[in-house]
Amino acid sequence: MFNRLGLIVLLFAATTTATATHGTNLIQNGMNGWWSDHGTWMNAGEAVAAPDGTKRIDTKPGTGILVNGPDGNAVNLFSSAWHGDVEAHIEFMVPSGSNSGIYFQGRYEIQILDSWGVEKPEHSDCGGIYQRWKDEKGFEGHPPRENASRKPGEWQSFDVIFHAPRFDAAGKKIKNAVFVKVVHNGKVIHENVEVTGPTRAAGFEDEQPLGPLMIQGDHGPVALRKVEVRNLQSEDWIPLFNGRDLDNWSPKIKGYELGDNFGNTFRVEEGILKVLYDAYDTFDSRFGHLFYKGEFSNYILRIEYRFVGEQVKDGPGWAFRNSGIMLHGQTAESLTRDQDFPVSIEVQILGGRGEGNGQRTTANLCTPGTHVVMDGKLITAHCTDSKSKTYHGDQWVTLEIEVHGNEVIRHIIDGEVVLEYQKPQLDPGDPDAQKLIHDGNLMLSSGTISLQSESHPVEFRKVEIKLLEE
Repeated sequence: MFNRLGLIVLLFAATTTATATHGTNLIQNGMNGWWSDHGTWMNAGEAVAAPDGTKRIDTKPGTGILVNGPDGNAVNLFSSAWHGDVEAHIEFMVPSGSNSGIYFQGRYEIQILDSWGVEKPEHSDCGGIYQRWKDEKGFEGHPPRENASRKPGEWQSFDVIFHAPRFDAAGKKIKNAVFVKVVHNGKVIHENVEVTGPTRAAGFEDEQPLGPLMIQGDHGPVALRKVEVRNLQSEDWIPLFNGRDLDNWSPKIKGYELGDNFGNTFRVEEGILKVLYDAYDTFDSRFGHLFYKGEFSNYILRIEYRFVGEQVKDGPGWAFRNSGIMLHGQTAESLTRDQDFPVSIEVQILGGRGEGNGQRTTANLCTPGTHVVMDGKLITAHCTDSKSKTYHGDQWVTLEIEVHGNEVIRHIIDGEVVLEYQKPQLDPGDPDAQKLIHDGNLMLSSGTISLQSESHPVEFRKVEIKLLEE
């Protein structure tokens, strides 16, 4: 419970009933969709507590259940979606004497423990909101109203509605995280419980509007057969760019390792996220992308951008006043060192070449390693123009992108839909995309968000998201 190792992190986003019966089951595809270091976590077709009553889970081959290894001592396993307000339905099983925990946003824990027979449960018993920890002392734990635990070896459930903390424009917290409701095996054990900060052994020490769900993996055997999650629609816009630094963003530039921000290409100055090339002698095809650390499925992304200055020497002619917002993308970790672009859906942003030099639409579509459907037809062309007007000069442009999983994506400029398409999917003929195809499934329902560097300076003064109910 109090060890930061061995946490399995699920990331997702949130509705308003007690059971996410129509949410996405993060276990249905086994390890797919989880961060790359799986350690000893494994898929199983069946999981039962050891019949001799020892602290062990016996498994049979197959899929549909996750188990934290043969000895109940696993490394951290991180899934790829991040959440704010969320609804979750979780089904778990522990053998006699075992222990685990579920951390919402990777910070706020609902305890899992073999608490069968405990008459007066504490915060450390099953269903408790675990205590915080400071100066070697615990405080602020919340016991469940009653002990709803079943016998060890029996499957149990949590149904949770969680609201993330709120922050003002300056990043100051103005409202605590809240467990709106926690139901354990059909019994309400918490309602409207505020948590003032991360509980003990959290995966993160700070608080954020978005973050992962973590399931602890190193305190004894635990099995999970359902982790269903569903978005609750955001009340407010959530800033992905905080106006101060690149917290939660990671650069990946062609020819360099992930995290190597060559030439300080991506930087924050005077509250603006800038993509600059003053340290480049020539561009040399060093295409770059700045990845946000979560994955998302249903949302509206709002961005304010503008092009400035001159294109760096030897930048491609087509890249003049050209950049992009990459959606439903592969993870930054999965890009090869010399890969030009992530497999993704690109919302291409363009600036005009100056009055009298023709039209140049923005919020276009490009498809590195992907295809989409328009008007019932599969579109395999790499780029498709929108119907936007041309934006010349250094003016700020507001772009909104409305994303509904695998159903529909809309590009919106100044409140007008300028492009719409459906069924984003992997291109089975693309070598990079081929590595991402699992069990023949081409459809893209979620993925990373990243900002592009393509040789022309571009600035972003706002990057914010509103999560949509699934």
